[in-house]
Amino acid sequence: SIRDSKWKLVLHEAGGTRRSNPADQPLEKPARIQLFNLEEDPSETTNLQALHPEKAVSLQRQLARFIQDGRSTSGSPQTYNKGKRWEQIEMLSPFLEN
Repeated sequence: SIRDSKWKLVLHEAGGTRRSNPADQPLEKPARIQLFNLEEDPSETTNLQALHPEKAVSLQRQLARFIQDGRSTSGSPQTYNKGKRWEQIEMLSPFLEN
C-alpha cells in the first residue's frame, strides 16, 4: 500500500481478508486495487477507485517510482529481486521500466 495525504492505495491480489470489523466474514472477492479517503473513511470501508481512477493511477505511478528508485526516502537504494514472484509488483508492471 501507499499513502499520500488523505488517500491510501492498497494493491490486494491474493486472499480475502479485507474487512472493517474483525468479527465480519472475509470478503470473497476483494478488489485488486482499492483506494480509500482516510479523512472521511478511516475504517477503509468504501473503495473509491472507480470514482477517482486518476488518483489511483497517480499513486500506482508513485509506488512504481519508489520501487524503481530503490526507496522513497534519501539514502542508499534498496533492490528488489525481479525474479521473485510478488503479485503487487506484477500489478505495477505497466508503470515499471524494464
